[in-house]
Amino acid sequence: MPEITPAMQERLIKGMAYIEKTKVETPDGLATLMTQSRDAFMAEVNGLSEAQMSWSPGEKQWSVKEVCLHVSNAIGLCDTLIQALTQGIELEEAKDIKMGVLDPDPGSLDTIRANVLKAFDKAIQGADGLRGAPNMTAKSPHPLFGPLDCRQWSAFNILHANVHVGQVRRVKGTAGFPA
Repeated sequence: MPEITPAMQERLIKGMAYIEKTKVETPDGLATLMTQSRDAFMAEVNGLSEAQMSWSPGEKQWSVKEVCLHVSNAIGLCDTLIQALTQGIELEEAKDIKMGVLDPDPGSLDTIRANVLKAFDKAIQGADGLRGAPNMTAKSPHPLFGPLDCRQWSAFNILHANVHVGQVRRVKGTAGFPA
């Protein structure tokens, strides 16, 4: 686990407050929030050239392409956890989640964008698993937020997507970003 700085601690507190506020949304409300995140993310990455997608603002900072590869991996992983938890299945491998994992680069920007869209759409459809009486006692650990139930993971997935919308906007707004 990375060292928790005071600034990171403040973001974690705000993040957990968002998760707790958002977890009470209806399944339709969660699907709507994820749809809004998907639309915002895709609006930022659609139409970017190879040079724009591959440009990094600095050492150890992700390019838009790397953000996309991470989002397609993480959104799908979270949805898998959510679906298992709704059925009372605590995934043991969740404790081994590593932050910053990227999908393998398929080479084509169209494929990368399609994979991101597919992951978002899977998560949007996954909100149906929260209808009725999903299991609320099963939890799987998040590396920073600790054990989360299915609704908390769903809220986290939305929060996480929105964090990366902001990250892409920051990359695009950095001096030197290709025109």
